[in-house]
Amino acid sequence: MSSNQTNDTLAALTRERSFAMLSQSSLLSITGADKRIIYINDNFEFLTGYTPQELIGQTHKVLASGKHSPAVFDDMWQSVGKGQCWRGKLCGKTKSGELYWEETCATPVLDDQGNVSCVMFVGHEITREKEQEFIAAEEQRLMLLEKERLRALIEAFPDAIVFKDGEGCWRVANEHAKQLFGLDQIEWLGKRDEELLELDPPHAHLYRYCMSEDAKAWNSGKMTIIEDVVPTRDGDTPTYQIRRVPIFSADGSRLAMLVVGTDITAARAAEAEVKGVRTMLEKTMKLARVGGWEVDFVTNEVIWSGFTKEMTGVPPEYRPNLLDVLSFYKEGESRDKILELVDRSKLNGKGFEAELTVVSRNGREYIIRTIAEPVMLDGVCVKISGYFQDITDQVAMRKKNEQIERKFSRLTARSADGIILHDERGVISFASDAVHRMLGYQQGELIGTMIGHLAHPDDVLDVEEHRRRVCNAHGEAVPITAGRLRRRNGIYVRIDGTITNLMSDPDVQAIVLNFRDSTERYHSLEQLKSKNDHLQRIARIISHDVRGPVATIQGLMNNYNYADPHDPFNEVILQKIRVPMDKLDQVIARIVHESTDLD
Repeated sequence: MSSNQTNDTLAALTRERSFAMLSQSSLLSITGADKRIIYINDNFEFLTGYTPQELIGQTHKVLASGKHSPAVFDDMWQSVGKGQCWRGKLCGKTKSGELYWEETCATPVLDDQGNVSCVMFVGHEITREKEQEFIAAEEQRLMLLEKERLRALIEAFPDAIVFKDGEGCWRVANEHAKQLFGLDQIEWLGKRDEELLELDPPHAHLYRYCMSEDAKAWNSGKMTIIEDVVPTRDGDTPTYQIRRVPIFSADGSRLAMLVVGTDITAARAAEAEVKGVRTMLEKTMKLARVGGWEVDFVTNEVIWSGFTKEMTGVPPEYRPNLLDVLSFYKEGESRDKILELVDRSKLNGKGFEAELTVVSRNGREYIIRTIAEPVMLDGVCVKISGYFQDITDQVAMRKKNEQIERKFSRLTARSADGIILHDERGVISFASDAVHRMLGYQQGELIGTMIGHLAHPDDVLDVEEHRRRVCNAHGEAVPITAGRLRRRNGIYVRIDGTITNLMSDPDVQAIVLNFRDSTERYHSLEQLKSKNDHLQRIARIISHDVRGPVATIQGLMNNYNYADPHDPFNEVILQKIRVPMDKLDQVIARIVHESTDLD
């Protein structure tokens, strides 16, 4: 259609009385068949901020807000192109960049041939309504989101949670509550306890219990807390702590009831176990004669355990204070010492350990070992906690042992015998002065070393045999003869003595090696043995090598004619005697040689 025809159509429209009425009350814009604007009314100009000169010749894209997809406008123009009206809500953008909404109707104006000559857009601004819709939708979204968050929070809790309205109808129950009451098998939502007990007879006692406790909470007007056993469908009997919180509206009417049930079965079992352990610990500490104490410098409170009170001779209900506590330490060194230790610990934040004397109310003295640690807060000591143990008997035993050890040390120091104490593994714990003198080690040098390191390598089998015998012979002295121990310079000395297993003796608890240096005696015996061997060899020579020649000589001499020395037969006999005589001479030379070795 030509521009003249479009102008004619526009002129015809504007002359109509209805057009004037629409123009006064509506947003009015008209485009040609080419979608370009040919007219806007004052209302349209006021809303968009564009003058007619700025919009005429432009398309409505100038006003696009970007809120709609191209498909919306394609659908609009397709409907108009078919000669049909199109209605919708569109969002536009003013000249200043602000968004506005209008509800518009696009109506095609047809010429005599039925073609679209122009399109008239008649709309009404609905920005305020849209904003209200947006606000309502956002409020609804936030409310649903908050509801889902609340539901998720309720489900996340390990407790059983139930919400009832002011009429007692069940409105919300998390999964824990559903399992506890078996709600997955009945229609519970919106039901009261009276109805639920009819629907679920196995749990009727629970609903009656709920009715009774809800009434107490409503009447009290505040949160109530109870503990009770709640039997389950599986036959278990867990213990629950149940809190009921009644909620009232501003006018005092009942609004809702929040019920929270916490399974405290494990907690109560743990408490019982802790109580049992505490009782056992108190008994153990009493048997071990150990007492606890604590001083709080913020509240000036002093706490004593049961054994502490028992040892100091005060009744169980006695509440100690800082002044009284000091009076139990023996006046003088112990009292001054505990004051010094506490003051130092408060300053440097370090614990302390000490042996002190305390005096009970009946005048009995105890020696105690006390160990304490301070609690510091921002560099300030707020508390000191510790314990002490009655070591009176141990100290007496220690002094007795020290006295015995001094006597033992003096005895061993003067003894020529060496004494070594070691454990079952062979670790040396004591070596007397004689051991150091015999083996050349410095005082204390052998402590902590292995006794086996002192043995000669060739004596390994003998050492193992002695170890076996000693381990099986408690209290029996196993003899050691000609054993060898290594001196510090690497030379081995011979020893004789005994080794005794006294591990079971509480006063010793060691394996005792008692020995003396037998090196010289061993060498003397070896020399004596060597001489004896020589004598035995001489005896054998005399017995075997001398007897034969002598017997031969005796036999020949029996045939000698002593009556006639000049008998020629005598000369023959003498010649024969020379052979055994030579042999006898050789034997005598051997005897002389063997006799020389004896020297």
